[in-house]
Amino acid sequence: MVKKATGIELDGDPGNWFAIKSYVDTVYVGSFSIGGKTTYTDDDGKETEITGRTVREKIFNYQLKSSCFNFAYNSETDKFTFTTYGYGHGVGLSQNGANNLAKVWGYNYKEILSYYYPNTEIK
Repeated sequence: MVKKATGIELDGDPGNWFAIKSYVDTVYVGSFSIGGKTTYTDDDGKETEITGRTVREKIFNYQLKSSCFNFAYNSETDKFTFTTYGYGHGVGLSQNGANNLAKVWGYNYKEILSYYYPNTEIK
């Protein structure tokens, strides 16, 4: 899947094939490395950064439910396990978060929209 999506050849210890380099909003995978590389050349010849979104959309073809994920390699079974948290892309309003803001904190719709979209004018 990796080679088909990115052209990156993986060799050596599989435990070193993948690494999360940074996070966005502390939970979503930001920068990601595959085979020690943080970029690949896409189908248009453009150098493209490898991110959690790239892994979710391009490599796993949306089989991962979110770019909020972690992974582990088991050398005994020679298998990777990817665990996702939540659903979606991590951009914009979270339905569960909005629901909790309303139920737990008593936010109204204007307060919820202001929370998710700061510096916007709500009329």
